[in-house]
Amino acid sequence: MAAPILLIASVAARLAWTYLAPNGANFVDLHVYLGGAAAIDHPGTLYSYVYADQTPDFPLPFTYPPFAAVVFYPLHLLPFGLVAFLWQIATMAALYGAIRISQRLTAAPAGPAAADWRWRGRRSRSGLSRCAAHSTTARSMFCS
Repeated sequence: MAAPILLIASVAARLAWTYLAPNGANFVDLHVYLGGAAAIDHPGTLYSYVYADQTPDFPLPFTYPPFAAVVFYPLHLLPFGLVAFLWQIATMAALYGAIRISQRLTAAPAGPAAADWRWRGRRSRSGLSRCAAHSTTARSMFCS
């Protein structure tokens, strides 16, 4: 039961830091993505767009492929605050997913035993065993 509470607390702490710290919610890269997408509506080239509101000494151009502007185009129609909030949630969800996939690939258990998984000398549940290492040093480290 502690894991869901810790997950919720960490998400709340991240959002609090983002929106309460002086420079927590600048989202400079997101401004570039959405500004480049909005540039599709205006005459000129996509690559003439630069974002300099928060970085006047170092204007940031849109340097991504045109496909990126097309993907971000619908998002520029929404209020920036909403997009930034959803961006944060999506980033945290992607991090959580990467951690869960990593746990599965290393045969780490979920649940109460997750804290001490690396001390139990478990073998991999996948077809890729840690003992398949090619060097003798790695084999002696992981296959004992």
